[in-house]
Amino acid sequence: MLDDRLIKTIFTLPTATSGEIQLYGIFYHYRVLGEAAPGDQVVVVAADRDGLSVRKLGYELDF
Repeated sequence: MLDDRLIKTIFTLPTATSGEIQLYGIFYHYRVLGEAAPGDQVVVVAADRDGLSVRKLGYELDF
């Protein structure tokens, strides 16, 4: 099980939809929720056994 302390961690997105990122010396799989482009700042919003879910920093939902 992934550590919930990774939630709110910010990093620069290396690829557009999914991939691997090294955080604190450990490689994690991630998937992007919503739209983001390589080079965007993203924040970890969830951590589960499938990897990290990230969303573009400052992304807000439109209602």
